[in-house]
Amino acid sequence: MGKRDFVYIFIISELIFVCLAFIYLNLEKATLESKFLFNFFSFLRKIKIFFVLPVAIPFFAYVGVFVGFLFSKKIKSFFEFVKFFLVGVLNTVLDLGILNFLVLVSGFTSGFYYSLFKSISFLIAASNSYFWNKVWVFESKEKNVKKESAKFLLISIGGLIINVGIASLIVVFGKNFLNVSSRILGNFGAIGAVLGSMFWNFFGYKFFVFKKSLKNE
Repeated sequence: MGKRDFVYIFIISELIFVCLAFIYLNLEKATLESKFLFNFFSFLRKIKIFFVLPVAIPFFAYVGVFVGFLFSKKIKSFFEFVKFFLVGVLNTVLDLGILNFLVLVSGFTSGFYYSLFKSISFLIAASNSYFWNKVWVFESKEKNVKKESAKFLLISIGGLIINVGIASLIVVFGKNFLNVSSRILGNFGAIGAVLGSMFWNFFGYKFFVFKKSLKNE
């Protein structure tokens, strides 16, 4: 691990904290609709979560990546996998954070505007994913950025269809099966979308977008 790794881990960790803050502020509005959420958020306030997370997130991120670095001496790609996982966590909370921010300021939690907000949050998270996977995770040396970006865009469009489709279906049909508020259901939709598109993104990045750089390693 080098100095660059430590700087990147710190930046990613603090971005995760900011996104979690937006998720917290939006879901806090739903505490009156759920006894569980009311008790959960009361607990978070008692432990002063906003003072704990800025320290706890970087700490666990550093420990996790360092462990990955140590294991990479036996399993070459393990360090790369751990970095990919950390970037994946950032992408997930960035997606959720932007979605919750848009819901928070607009008040729209379903329908056309939810799908629009989900598309916006996904595209921003996808752009973030490209940057970190290229610069840090796979350390791509591809000089033809336009070609690489075009490949990434192609994978992202497929991921967008899968992501928004799953999220919207969960929100639309979840009302009939889950007795939760629309704010909570919206986050269930976002989480389901992330899980659904995760494998598409991973294999697309590894075997299509960054294939050349992986061969050269």
